[in-house]
Amino acid sequence: MTEVQPPEPLELLRQTPAAVVVGIGCGLTLIGLSALAEAIQRLVWDDLTDALGVDADAWWWIVLVLTATGAWLAIGLLLAMCWLTLRWRLNRRRFAGWDHDWNRVEPQWSGRAG
Repeated sequence: MTEVQPPEPLELLRQTPAAVVVGIGCGLTLIGLSALAEAIQRLVWDDLTDALGVDADAWWWIVLVLTATGAWLAIGLLLAMCWLTLRWRLNRRRFAGWDHDWNRVEPQWSGRAG
């Protein structure tokens, strides 16, 4: 078994700026998502319940919000999967020469090969 050598100090120093950029990006993303979640929470549980005249602590309101959220996420996931599947199947670069291949294979496939 070969021994793993620790990285050279200069190699670590060279990778430091990239690590700092990734760390800052992750931190800013977390702050943005946290602010977005807080805004959505305030909208659903405060503003929307006040506008509809609903008690935010009612059991049926909680079930309705959670069910709607689950349905919204499921529909979004389904649409994303459909889009990715269609994108993969309709990749024009991958099927660029399909007509040439079909004209070569089709007579053998259909039994009309002469």
